Amino acid sequence: MHNPLAEAVKLIQSRRPEAALVPLRALTAQDSPPVEAHYLLGHALEVLQRWPEARNAWLAAVRLAPAHGPGDLDRILEQLKTGKRADIDDADPFVAPDATDGDSEIVTPTWARVLASQRQYETAAEVYEKLARQHPAQSGKFLKAAAQMRSRGDAESS
Repeated sequence: MHNPLAEAVKLIQSRRPEAALVPLRALTAQDSPPVEAHYLLGHALEVLQRWPEARNAWLAAVRLAPAHGPGDLDRILEQLKTGKRADIDDADPFVAPDATDGDSEIVTPTWARVLASQRQYETAAEVYEKLARQHPAQSGKFLKAAAQMRSRGDAESS
């Protein structure tokens, strides 16, 4: 059976995100589109550096699943990559693998980018700081991103 979501993931993974846009746009145009289609569309557009379109796709995904946390979107992508699909409500809670400091809030780089695209720079900076604590091996990258978010926020408020 043809699975357009799985096809889109394979196209993105094989560095052909432009080709993934066709099945994803078809899915998102349906009357009841799956959240995964909007999320993957945002991911493909991000890879293509088409930021405003990526933001709109991610916002559509958030609107379709507002009761779920931002970690659900990354879990959906992982389920698609592994071929395992569970309904969000039935899925086990996502736990950041390196969360050792007791900071249990679920945060993802994607969520930080969505917040930044909404010009919520301070909140995005806080997400990047939590990511730095949860993923010590990448803390430098996340702390740099947090500083950039604060600079953007300061520049816009002055």
